Amino acid sequence: MFAPTVSGGFFLVPMLISLLRFAPKKAVGTSLASVIFIVFAGFISYSVQTPVNFGLGLLLIIGTLIGSPMLTSLQKIYWGYLKFHGKNLKKNRIIMRFFQIKM
Repeated sequence: MFAPTVSGGFFLVPMLISLLRFAPKKAVGTSLASVIFIVFAGFISYSVQTPVNFGLGLLLIIGTLIGSPMLTSLQKIYWGYLKFHGKNLKKNRIIMRFFQIKM
């Protein structure tokens, strides 16, 4: 069953900042650290109720661990190229924003 939800950080971060006087960066870090435990608990309860294809999950994890650093370095190269060739920078920014919105 699908239930629309709001992420825990939506509530947790403002509460940590306002009630416990955390610095914003520390509140965000604490919220992100809690995600590990929340996702693990959700995964366990889901995998008990539903068959899970662990092989496909492992392939997705490996692809993410390999692909993320590669694409990050390609993005840095591309932005470095844009800074070097500044005459078309405004046009390229518009194109990049268009693709970010489309994704």
